[in-house]
Amino acid sequence: MNDWLLIGEARKGLRPWWMGLGGLLLLFIFLQTIFGQYSGIEGLAWGWTGLALLPGFVALFLSAALNRHPAKLIPADTYAALRSGSIAYLLLLLATVFFSQAAIDRLDLGLDAYLQRSLLWILPPNALLAGLLSLLFFTQKELRRPSEGVIREVAKSRSEIAGAAGNVLARQCMELVANGDLAAALDLLEAHYRTNGPEADLHQIVLLKGQLATVEKEQQLNLTPPDEAQRSINRIALAILQLAGGVIA
Repeated sequence: MNDWLLIGEARKGLRPWWMGLGGLLLLFIFLQTIFGQYSGIEGLAWGWTGLALLPGFVALFLSAALNRHPAKLIPADTYAALRSGSIAYLLLLLATVFFSQAAIDRLDLGLDAYLQRSLLWILPPNALLAGLLSLLFFTQKELRRPSEGVIREVAKSRSEIAGAAGNVLARQCMELVANGDLAAALDLLEAHYRTNGPEADLHQIVLLKGQLATVEKEQQLNLTPPDEAQRSINRIALAILQLAGGVIA
């Protein structure tokens, strides 16, 4: 099923573009600095570069460090739009610096004035990307909330991918999620992480087991509305998928 992506898959898909094109921009600025192109305005040049690249690098790397396995899916069309927007933005940055000399000659500006003026077309997409990336990678808020059926279909498709890659443990966990047996999936993950770590992931699994037990007990006692209970179960299922996706066979 290709209509939804796990957060980890979205990060993995965006990183090569930000690292590749962003790295190219950093290399160009570095070489220009070495050869004296930015003599006297090095701080401005590198400040401009940091401002330009900050949204992507913060969202893709810091969010992964702060929240390794977020319980969230991203619609594939949202991811495709974000990827296209990221590529277009990075190409705009490269064009801005690659053609800076031609623009300076044409506009009769100094390099410092040109870099400052370029913020007029850099900052709007920068702010838009920063907002979208923050919404997707730093918050639990979802643009569209997947149903239980969608989550099971995603689990089934990812189990097939894991099986084709020879990742037996990930396949087994995802199959259990697809079949609705979240407790067994958590038991399998707990056994793996108790031996292989990291401890932070093991701690998250223990918390998820406690949350699942609480939700199931409240369901039995009719203490929680069915819709609210299902949302909690869906969140736990998504967290399991994220954890299973990070398992190395």
